[in-house]
Amino acid sequence: MDQEYIDVLRLNPNHRFEQVSTRSENRKGHDTDFYEYREYDQDGNLVGTFTIADSMCIYPPQKRTIRRL
Repeated sequence: MDQEYIDVLRLNPNHRFEQVSTRSENRKGHDTDFYEYREYDQDGNLVGTFTIADSMCIYPPQKRTIRRL
């Protein structure tokens, strides 16, 4: 997982993240990438799964938004 996602979403940096799937979507002037992750604690136990949406407006100003779904 990118360190940027860990910082922006305030995820636990000591946990391990495994990417499960990815998909892209273009609609209404936004290019959005969706990343699904499994999160494991320090002992290797599954904490849960979540999806990150990384979106950028394709028209100026190109504003980027990262959020957890």
